[in-house]
Amino acid sequence: MMTTKDVHELAEVQKRLLSNAAVAVKPGGKLIYSVCTLSQAETSGVTDAFEKQFPDFARVGIRNPLKPELAEQLAVYFWPQEFGGNGMFVAAWRRNKTTALSSPATEPKP
Repeated sequence: MMTTKDVHELAEVQKRLLSNAAVAVKPGGKLIYSVCTLSQAETSGVTDAFEKQFPDFARVGIRNPLKPELAEQLAVYFWPQEFGGNGMFVAAWRRNKTTALSSPATEPKP
């Protein structure tokens, strides 16, 4: 059984993974974040932290493939009670075409 501590530890792992992936996205490229959880810490908590850390990425709308009649949204939640199966969360960004990122691992240390 997952504890609150587990959820927060996993959210920190998700933040690091997303940050490491961001540096590999080419200018104009797209980054997709998808997790099999519905906890606030691992969904909007991670996306909010990412957007503060990487302002050169802009959120892009995505469609819910299980409800294509709906308009694009900035995040899609797949609720188990609505779709069956496990809950999921998806968000996407496009990197600004004119900015360059450096890897967090290679940035100079103060």
